Amino acid sequence: MDREFYDERTQNRPRTKISQFARSDFLNPTSKVKVELFPVNIFVFNHSNPKIDSEIESIPLDDPDILSHISEGAKQGVVEGSHKGMDSLQLFRKYDLPEMEEWIYTCCDTIGEPAVLMHQSWINVSTGDSFQIAHTHAHSKLSGVYYHDTIPDQHGGIVFNNPNPYSKMCMWGTEEGRHFPATPRTLVLFPSWLEHKTVKSRINTPRISIAFNAR
Repeated sequence: MDREFYDERTQNRPRTKISQFARSDFLNPTSKVKVELFPVNIFVFNHSNPKIDSEIESIPLDDPDILSHISEGAKQGVVEGSHKGMDSLQLFRKYDLPEMEEWIYTCCDTIGEPAVLMHQSWINVSTGDSFQIAHTHAHSKLSGVYYHDTIPDQHGGIVFNNPNPYSKMCMWGTEEGRHFPATPRTLVLFPSWLEHKTVKSRINTPRISIAFNAR
């Protein structure tokens, strides 16, 4: 798919926007065996920078100004609020985390999103049975979660739900989602519209993660 156009059948363009394959795709059909129609990409990055570790370990885990709704001690407005209430969570504005911030933006640049800026950022301190139900991140383009000192086979992780309802209903054996374990020093970037949830930890040791929304 290399170009887009407005549907000629629509009287009041540009009300309906659809995309069209280039003519060359069909003139030589044997040149392409696989055509991806609606792919969803998740990007995973790892680092080995001890300065990032030190920055994260310097963050106080009892500061309500940066705690997510699943964290003990979070502000009531965040616990009971909407996506808009998340605007008050500004981890990267309140604390100086230059190494991590630079690494995150480098990762964004690597996936072709050099212009995005974080407008919400927070820390998750989840213990025991705490988890997040399936949700999306409103008013954002790109979201990310970073796992700190976690144990992959004990600290659960994040699950991305299959966004295609037709494949869920019609394809035998279709996966309902994909699980990414909470791997230390790992950043997962994903489109903010993609529905996701978290899995409970098997141990009571806190699972520390940093998350953000960008646009």
